[in-house]
Amino acid sequence: GRNMSAQILEKCNLSTVLMRYIVADPSEFVLSTELSVQLKIEAIRTLTVCLRYGLATHVFSEHFSVFVEQLKHLLVFDTLQHNPSSVVLLTTLVNMLIAVVHVVGSDTQLTQNNRSTHLPGSDLCWSHVTGVRPMIMNFTRDNITPVLHITHTNNRMLNLFASCFNFIWTVNEHQQNRPDHNPIGAMETVENIFSEILSPILSSELLNVQLKSQWLYSMYNPCNSCTHCQTEHLSSLPTYHSLHIHNISVSPVNFLSCVLRLLHHCLRFRSPLFLAPVRELLSHPSLTQYKESLMSTPAPLSCEGDMCLGLRRTDNNLLYWLLRISRWSCEMASESETDYYSVSVRLLSHLVAGDEHIVNDLLLNLLFHSSFVPNLCDDVNSVEGQECKPLKEVYSNFAGIRGVFLKYLQPMINDRLRKSRGRDHNIPSETETLILPPLVGGTLMTVDYMFQPLVNIYDQTNIVLSNGRAMEILPVELQTDILHTLRWIYLLEIIDKNNKIIRVPHLVKISRLMCVFLSGSDVFMNESVRVYLEVILKLYSQRGYTDHLDFNSPVPGVVCFHDLYIAFLEHFKAVSFGDRIFSNFVMLPLQRSSSQTLQQTVWTDHVSVLRILNLPIQQLIVPLEKLTDPPQGNIEVLVNQLAAISQGYLTRHWCPVLYTVAISNISRFLFTGEHQHKIKITDSVRNMACKEARQHILLFNNVQPQTELGFSLYDQLPPDRQWLSNAL
Repeated sequence: GRNMSAQILEKCNLSTVLMRYIVADPSEFVLSTELSVQLKIEAIRTLTVCLRYGLATHVFSEHFSVFVEQLKHLLVFDTLQHNPSSVVLLTTLVNMLIAVVHVVGSDTQLTQNNRSTHLPGSDLCWSHVTGVRPMIMNFTRDNITPVLHITHTNNRMLNLFASCFNFIWTVNEHQQNRPDHNPIGAMETVENIFSEILSPILSSELLNVQLKSQWLYSMYNPCNSCTHCQTEHLSSLPTYHSLHIHNISVSPVNFLSCVLRLLHHCLRFRSPLFLAPVRELLSHPSLTQYKESLMSTPAPLSCEGDMCLGLRRTDNNLLYWLLRISRWSCEMASESETDYYSVSVRLLSHLVAGDEHIVNDLLLNLLFHSSFVPNLCDDVNSVEGQECKPLKEVYSNFAGIRGVFLKYLQPMINDRLRKSRGRDHNIPSETETLILPPLVGGTLMTVDYMFQPLVNIYDQTNIVLSNGRAMEILPVELQTDILHTLRWIYLLEIIDKNNKIIRVPHLVKISRLMCVFLSGSDVFMNESVRVYLEVILKLYSQRGYTDHLDFNSPVPGVVCFHDLYIAFLEHFKAVSFGDRIFSNFVMLPLQRSSSQTLQQTVWTDHVSVLRILNLPIQQLIVPLEKLTDPPQGNIEVLVNQLAAISQGYLTRHWCPVLYTVAISNISRFLFTGEHQHKIKITDSVRNMACKEARQHILLFNNVQPQTELGFSLYDQLPPDRQWLSNAL
């Protein structure tokens, strides 16, 4: 880190040693030419690290003329084409100059904001930047055309020009913060950069090749392998892994990321001249295929340890700049990009330690930006008429929704956000170490982060209750937080038709929504909250959801879903008064696809819930056949259902839905096939005091939710049921 670098510089006189190798010509070394050049390259890289920490600035200022002369000598394209080592040397030198620009720019910002720093005073000034800027700019502009004819990615020249793009971007970014900044001149500069550098790239075959190749090297590609990654273990630092990625130089991600970063800088000037080529880039077939493959891939390719962490970070960084450009395009064209918005939602759950600055920017400027979010109210195929009103409310409340997710998600990254931003933006005063944190504990955000506020509010209420205090009325602020969370969940579910954005098991979604009811005794009575609970439950009750609902799947943070459901039932009995929305959520785990344990819950220890579960069949959101089909064959459940009817807990007036379920189960059990327990069930029916229930069992035909009873009856007793009539 920075402290160790400062100690080495002071105690080992490192600056003198470095300059000895940097200033001297490689031919003067008593080594082979290859080793001499490599030694010079490593010396410049070491100095670059020191400069990024804000250290050894006097070394560059004192030898500025030497660096300028070396830069002039290397900036000859014809010579570089035949000398690969010179290309690497020039790339390293340009990277060092980028560090110099960051130091100067950071000093300017600190001065303007009247902020002090613990770093030693810098010997660098803006004249050091202006001295080399024309040289690199002219070299890039004059030689971009021959570079574009390089149609293969395994070429050091592309990395050189990527560094040149980074230098141009860095200088222009910091120029805007200077007191002598000229907006008109800056606009002219940007237009020249776009027309002379970016425009030829965007229309070149090279870009097409690079985009096609990107998916081959992506960590999101399940066909990719980690054979190109090797880890070197240092004996002196046994817990530190040095990552060697053999194909990082041939991967197109470096060149593409630098192009996109420079392009985004130009787009910030909002010139309409840039719109057409940018829209063409965003709709490029290779990018479309990349997005589709990304969305269909459950998660990035995982590797043992931190072997492929470098590639994963570069993947995320490339996607991030694509999203930033897409948002600008949406603003200028007044058209939303559903695909890119979906990618932004997925990306947030894939970011790892060190990407905290990207998480922050996604929350602040992308996920809840009205121009970036797809407007589904204009698409009649996306949403039904009755659901359009709550959807319109979502679009009018993005400021509040963003505030809620910043409130609950940002604390998860706040302690590391400054370090992440300082390292990514190359701010020396905020860069403590350039070593990226290891991949420990998975991603920064859980895959169900869109439900996180609901879980946090539930935890808050539990803490209050555990301290012996009651929270019967949830504060208005927390109720508003719940409402905004439900609004965004609803929007995402509407967008996510193919379940590719929200990679959350359906049982986890239902468990998180249960937290809304468990967070207080009155929150589910809030009319606005009820609206979104109902429309979300309607989505979760559609066949595409219920068919994939696995009640045996694990729920993160919950030891056992059965225990959560018992707590849910207890809360329902205590506060619901038979509320319609609450009752519908109680019905969800009673589907025939759930475990026998869950289905038994309301028929045994919690049978008293049947007296208040008075949900009319016409108001049942879950399809009734999901509760009745296939026919119940478990004798214990049938006996308990008969007992509930016999003991008066279950009547068609108190609990019409489960009464229909019980009548359907018992009747079909008696009249379909032979069962060893048929005599036992027959005796129970014969001894039943409720004559109406006996008649319903005897004459039951089939389930019909649209009728008053919920099922139809035979007008005449079928011959095959005469035996039961005689028994009764």
